[in-house]
Amino acid sequence: MNQPDLHFEGKTYVAFCDLCGFKELMKTRKSSYDALNHLFNSTFSLLNGGCPNIKALAISDCVIAWADNKRLQTIIEFVGKLHKKMIEKNYLMKTSIAHGDFQYQNRIQLP
Repeated sequence: MNQPDLHFEGKTYVAFCDLCGFKELMKTRKSSYDALNHLFNSTFSLLNGGCPNIKALAISDCVIAWADNKRLQTIIEFVGKLHKKMIEKNYLMKTSIAHGDFQYQNRIQLP
């Protein structure tokens, strides 16, 4: 499977989205699996259908996203759509957005 080229360097907006209450959800395997599955699937569907100018990584209970066109509105729209998808299943997220120099290099892929 070919991976998209995520290499990026420059000034941009970066969003850090964190699933609220994940420590509590980890008390049972099913609740943590369901939450992460919904987070990863929601992120994937947005990147492949509704937010073409966004690049993102989903790691544990977090999503780190950046706008490759450097526009604040683009990152706000992505975050809003992600929060909406998560709230549909009663999961809350908190997000902070920063602006500045950002670099990402797609280096290794683990199975």
